[in-house]
Formats: sequence, structure tokens, C-alpha cells
Amino acid sequence: SCIFSAGRHFYQLATEVPKSSWMNKTFAKISKNGVPAAAIILSAALVLITPLMSLTTAISSVFTIVTGVSSDMYIIVYILAMIAHRKYRVSSDFLPNGFVMPWYKVTSPLTIFFFGVIFVSLFFIPEDIIGAIGAIVWTLVFGSIEYFRQKKTALANIDQYK
Repeated sequence: SCIFSAGRHFYQLATEVPKSSWMNKTFAKISKNGVPAAAIILSAALVLITPLMSLTTAISSVFTIVTGVSSDMYIIVYILAMIAHRKYRVSSDFLPNGFVMPWYKVTSPLTIFFFGVIFVSLFFIPEDIIGAIGAIVWTLVFGSIEYFRQKKTALANIDQYK
């Protein structure tokens, strides 16, 4: 189910990039059986790297780092989701008749705080320090890339209406 789920997520990402991109042309296709076969095959191939990483003791420490970074990224993603939810609640797009988080003014900051405490606690566990730093680096690098991409798109849209 993990491979299939990852394949579906990869397919969804591929549908959100421009149609002319190689990623869209390759992975945003559904097979005649109704599944995103190319995306699932790529996910399966990436999962096959895991047993290869554990063949030697040197690589097993790499496995610990990779799993640490990916696990720690979940904490960052949940923190960012809670921050986005708080911004959504005060935006003009908010739909009060949709799903509403109960007592969000209290529960949302508490959730962010507790996730923050959990993330900070990773720096007190020697095996998790590299993973936590890797998650921060990953977030900053790819967050910056996406920020500047969005900024460039917004500026292009503004120039289009001039």
C-alpha cells in the first residue's frame, strides 16, 4: 500500500506541473487498468534502494540518516500545515460551513507548540541530530526554490496584465 500510495502522490504531483514538462509527459498518465503505472514503478524502484542500503555497515548508517530525514520531515510538514490552516481561517477563502477544527484558536497553537517540542527534542538524541538537520536543510532548500518559483510566476502574471 505504501508503494501504491507513493505512486498516487507522485502522479498527483506530475499532474500539477506544466503539460510540456517531462515529468507530466512521463508520470501523469493512467494505464488502461486505471492506475498511474509509471509513477508506481518509479516508487517501487526507489523502495528497492532500501535493502541495498543495508548491505554494509557503512550504508546502514546512511539508511538511518535517510529514514531520520524523512521521518523528521513529517513533523515539519504538520507544523507547516497547521500554520497554513491558521492563515486560511483568517483569509477571504475560508468556508465556515466546511470542516472546522474545534477551538482552533487554542488547539492550533498548542499543536504547533507540541510538534515544535518534539522536533527540538530530536537534537537531544545523538542518532537523530543528522536527520533533524537534514530535514531543516531539505525544507529550506526546496522551500526557497518553490518560494522563488512562485514569486517569478506572480511577477510574470503581473507583467502580463500591464
